[in-house]
Amino acid sequence: MKRKLLFIVVLMALSIGVHAEKYKVAIAMPKAQQTQFERTAQWALQTIAAGQAGASDPVELELVWYDEDVMAKKDYQAIANDPEIIAMIGPKTSVHAKVAATAFNSKLKTLLLPVATSTELQRIYSAKPNVFFLSESDMTLSYLMIGGILLHGMNHVSLITSDDVYGQSFSDWFGYTMTEIGMKTDMVGIYRSQEELKTLIEQWKAIYDSSTEAAKPALFFAPGSEDDGVLLDGMVSDAQAELVYCSDMMMSATLPAKLSHKYKGLAPSLAPGVGFSEAYREKFSDEPVNTEAAVYDALSLVAYAAVVQQRTGVGLNKAMVAAIDGRDACTSTWNDMTDAFAQLHAGGHPDVKGITGALDFDILHHAAPLYSYYSMWHLEDGQYWIEQIVSRNRADANPETLQEWDKLRASQEQQLNEEQEDFNYPELKDNWALVIGASDTWDNYRHQADALAIYQLLKRHGYDDDHIVLVLADNIAYDENNIYPGEVYVKPKSEGGENVYHDVKVDYRLNDIPLGSLRKIILGERSAEFPEVFDADEHSNIFMYWCGHANRGKMAWGSDQQLTTETMKGGWQEILAARKFRKFFAAIDACYSGSIGEAFEGIPGLLCLTAANASEPSKADMLDPDMQIWLSNGFTRAFEQIINRQPDVKMRDLYQGVARLTTGSHASIYNEGHYGNLFHNTIAEFLPDQVASGIREVVNGQPDSSYWFDLQGRKIANPTRSGVYIRSNRKYYWSK
Repeated sequence: MKRKLLFIVVLMALSIGVHAEKYKVAIAMPKAQQTQFERTAQWALQTIAAGQAGASDPVELELVWYDEDVMAKKDYQAIANDPEIIAMIGPKTSVHAKVAATAFNSKLKTLLLPVATSTELQRIYSAKPNVFFLSESDMTLSYLMIGGILLHGMNHVSLITSDDVYGQSFSDWFGYTMTEIGMKTDMVGIYRSQEELKTLIEQWKAIYDSSTEAAKPALFFAPGSEDDGVLLDGMVSDAQAELVYCSDMMMSATLPAKLSHKYKGLAPSLAPGVGFSEAYREKFSDEPVNTEAAVYDALSLVAYAAVVQQRTGVGLNKAMVAAIDGRDACTSTWNDMTDAFAQLHAGGHPDVKGITGALDFDILHHAAPLYSYYSMWHLEDGQYWIEQIVSRNRADANPETLQEWDKLRASQEQQLNEEQEDFNYPELKDNWALVIGASDTWDNYRHQADALAIYQLLKRHGYDDDHIVLVLADNIAYDENNIYPGEVYVKPKSEGGENVYHDVKVDYRLNDIPLGSLRKIILGERSAEFPEVFDADEHSNIFMYWCGHANRGKMAWGSDQQLTTETMKGGWQEILAARKFRKFFAAIDACYSGSIGEAFEGIPGLLCLTAANASEPSKADMLDPDMQIWLSNGFTRAFEQIINRQPDVKMRDLYQGVARLTTGSHASIYNEGHYGNLFHNTIAEFLPDQVASGIREVVNGQPDSSYWFDLQGRKIANPTRSGVYIRSNRKYYWSK
């Protein structure tokens, strides 16, 4: 009895001065897998508690569970508004994560997303101080997947993915990565329903059936749901399934029992050699779901940040940054956090590590880890088998794999022909411009904003409104969502951006022009319906800028109509036959715009510069921090910046500059062989102030005794081909 009383006294003595600070944390995960997540979370809480044994002020996490499959925006908003909940971990899927991020951002409450890997979501929230992604985006998964397909000996790949924030990562980056690695894209299929998915699967099967045995095409399949995976499984044969490579949506504890074929794929994984899977199997006699390790790491980070907050008094978001920025030597691991907690409680800055990796976040935004790990798996006999762990991290990835990818990855900048013939064009007498913003919704703000920016660029360089036809929906300046009524920006106003909606003359509202009637403007067919047209002829240079949505061979016109490249090409042929232009330069900022450039090949005098090639989308790249809307596309901003800096830039240098400054797509140029030498021709021909201030027509056979120079400064006796040259410090256009 005395020994028992003594034990109680010792416990009481040890507890004196120990006060555990409780922090309530929400976790949103699918209900179907909650048993696995709950046991892993409890394991993490036990490790967190053990790591603080003996601390005078330990932190303790109290978990509140939610089923993400039944949650709506109001549910996430309620959690964000709950003062007792300091943070939320999850949800799992990118579709739900987008809803959660919107709600949590309104309160700047801490949100940790373990495996929400949408590239677009990470782009939007990378600059927000409260959203932390625990995995790289699916841009990396796409790159690693396509590289893996290549290493399996296949060069032709199709993509089928869902039309949502998850699938957007793959549709956005598939074509780009294929181009970078040098592979051929057979098909890019994006579906909104299972009926559309069935159609796309049949299209891929037709490509498969028409291919030789030696060149069968692979399929990169990124379904929006597990049900979509089951649908594919019921439509393909064993042989076809062998060539299907799947995203992480096809790696789930509940799927193997529903699938009848063998599949391969990639999924976010834990770091190699950490021993979590072995410990998990020993503890639970089961295999971990691929998200469990990330949830464990998220709980560890919240606990570390809570200690920092408790010690310093800063908000949890800043405490998170402090916790992940620590670089002091630390011996802690995922299953023994003693050293990390000891340093944190003492005011130190330990370099914490987790199951999924080093937890080294980008130092600018602290939005996501610098490197993630992915398991290369195959499904067979109802079980996932891990073949190897891959990563972009050159220190950890398979060296043979990286060497092979580096060897096959080549620069995709087009090589232009410096010996291209120049052509004998008529004298240049006037310039006309057609500027089109082809979208009509608030969400597509950037398309009209970029069109207005180009309109203002042209006005600065000598165009008057009589020589510009501007086509816009013209409905964003006074949209109810615009916090700057009557103003439009391509760079945030808060960062000194210029209002591009000033002194604007809109000639036609987008929906006032019947589809396919643009040709009437260029042909000069003036009528009551088309009062504003060009008075152009064979002495006129025409510049066209188009910004909007597109798909292969089709350009969106508003929300409900599409203009095909066949229709456009027919219109240009008619314009050419009517001798309505001398030279025509088209700059097109749209997804898959290379397919429009391809359609223009062979038209004399026409040059087309596009934001993307025929297999990839173009990217928005300027987000307004207050309105949370994309203001501008990277291609258009690069195009405008280069011309503002050098309005007589050579077409070759304009292309190279735009190609190098445009991120996420491959700016491309088309029809060089039917336009002229891009090393000689310049953008100045399409800018009236440049034409008027120095480019003069030279009559053949009447050069003076002065030397000529080309635009690269090389001395020549007399020009031998048409183009722009310098004589007596002035520019002239030599017509050969």
